[in-house]
This record gives sequence, C-alpha cells and structure tokens, in this order.
Amino acid sequence: MANTIRIKRRIGGATGAPSTLGSSELAFNENSGGRILYYGLGDNSFGVATSVIAIGGPDFAVTATTNANLTGHVTSVGNAAVLGSFTSAQLATALTDETGTGANVFATSPTLVTPNIGAATGTSLVLSGSLTVNGSVTTISSTTLSVADKNIELATGSVTDAAADGGGLTLHGLTDHTWNWVLATTSWTSSEHVNVASGKSYYINGTVVLSSTSLGSGIIIDGGTF
Repeated sequence: MANTIRIKRRIGGATGAPSTLGSSELAFNENSGGRILYYGLGDNSFGVATSVIAIGGPDFAVTATTNANLTGHVTSVGNAAVLGSFTSAQLATALTDETGTGANVFATSPTLVTPNIGAATGTSLVLSGSLTVNGSVTTISSTTLSVADKNIELATGSVTDAAADGGGLTLHGLTDHTWNWVLATTSWTSSEHVNVASGKSYYINGTVVLSSTSLGSGIIIDGGTF
C-alpha cells in the first residue's frame, strides 16, 4: 500500500495562516481568496513550530523585502498585467522628481502646452533643422541680425501685386523711414534721400545715367527754345 501524506485543511471560517502548526506540519486553507499552503517552520523543543510561513497555493503571492539579483529571464503572469494600463496622472504619483503637469510626452510629434524651455533665455540656442514660427508678430531683440542666405523673401504666398502693396522695410526713428513697393506707381519708393557713395553712379538697365560729376554718355538734355 502506498504511503499517504495528509495535510491539515480549513474549509470554512477566516482566511489566513493557522495560529500554530506542528514542526514540519503542512496546512492548506481552502477559503475563496485565501487558498494558501502553510508550513510549520522550526521546533520549540516540544514538537511545535516556532513560526508558520506561506509556501504556495493559487492565492499565494511573494512580497520581496530586500533587493533581488536576477541573472536569467523573468516571466510574470497573473496580477502583473495591471502594469499594462495606467494614466499619466497615475504615473506621476510614482515619481518624486517630476516637473510640470499634464500628459506624458514622447519624442515623436509631442504637443507642448506653455512649455518653459529654459535654454532660450540668457544662453545660445542652436537649431540644426528648420524653424517655423506661426504667429502675427515675431520680435527679435538683437543688435545685429546676420542672415547667411542670399535672399530674404517678403509677403511669401502673395499671388497678386495688391497683396504685396506697401511691402518693404521700415526703420523707426523720430519718424518712420521707409523703403516700400507701391502699387499705385509700380515702383520702389523711399521716404528719404538716397545718397550714393563716392565713385558710384546711378544705372538704368546696365547703363550709367548719372554720376557725381556728369551725366551718362547717352543722356541728351534739350533746353528747348524761347
């Protein structure tokens, strides 16, 4: 006849470990939600275990109180699945050094609401890609604005001369000093004198028409008659 190992069991009442067990004795709690196998550890010299510990069962869970060093694969089943879904606010409760509020941000195409970048204040900011600014006014506070490109485009997207009317440059002073394109005269128009440097001349279609000392060779002055 085969040997039979009998284990104490509890089929009703409270869940949890038995108050006492014999040394090396096993007990199983069959209550729903507390189906755990217990073991009597140690011996008080009278055959009674010095402590009762949980060692397994469908509802058994291990609580680690010290650091664990793992060298192989870890497979988790059951309750660990709750880590698969939680909100940004729930994640923030687990952090102690977060900054800002709102939704979590990832690298690709994030939407930032009133961000404080920090690097753009009092320090140099270098961008390796294109910069697009969408707004009605862009303010640049700089002593010198240096543009490496050869051409500055104004009124980008205009498809008619009327849309470009008045476009140009404005230098603020006691009064505004402007250089604008005017639709009514179809010409660039300056609000101020134009002073050509010494040795320079005015040209029309590649031909000199006026210098500081003479008219161009092709200019004819007709004084008329009286």
